[in-house]
Amino acid sequence: MKRWILIALAVIVGLLVIVDVAGRYVAEAATAKALKSSLKLSEQPKVTIGGVPFLTHLASGDFPTVTVAGDQVDTGQITLQSVHADLHDVHVPVMDLAKGHRVQVTAATGTGSAVVSAAEITRILQNRGTGVTVEFDQGRVRVQVPGVPAFIIADVAVVNGQLVLRASALPALGVTLPQVVPGIRYTSVHVGNDTAELGFALKNATFDVGG
Repeated sequence: MKRWILIALAVIVGLLVIVDVAGRYVAEAATAKALKSSLKLSEQPKVTIGGVPFLTHLASGDFPTVTVAGDQVDTGQITLQSVHADLHDVHVPVMDLAKGHRVQVTAATGTGSAVVSAAEITRILQNRGTGVTVEFDQGRVRVQVPGVPAFIIADVAVVNGQLVLRASALPALGVTLPQVVPGIRYTSVHVGNDTAELGFALKNATFDVGG
């Protein structure tokens, strides 16, 4: 008798695990699809939703963490090589979202990063008619100006949502950075080889997705 009870319990636990995993998969897929549409992204991002047991969080819509990541994120104004955002204390009415409804998402805090190439910054600046070429080289920013034979070493900083290049020999050049997650504030920039990593943070963010 006890053996049958143990077997029944094992089957029930197994079914709950399967339902829990399936619920997580559906929730992550629905959220990713809604973010792609609402944020007008060129590709669907990868979404990972935290919380155990998941079905309890799914019912309330409250999740301890939501991670959003994507490659070649084209926002329409700029293409980022990659974006990664970790959101904390997130409320997402996933059940309504899965039904195709427009819902409001809130996140208490979050941090993340976005990677942009020097070629992309060059493309944006040249589209304005500046004619400049930007290179990121081992932590340095070099700018080539038409008519000037040598590269100019420039400083780079994030100022009021823009990536700003400054040097004594040329006027400040700014590129507006996208709101890859609504409500983010860009906080830092680290230059590597050919790319720059932009750090960002958010607090008490609210935005609509889906529908």
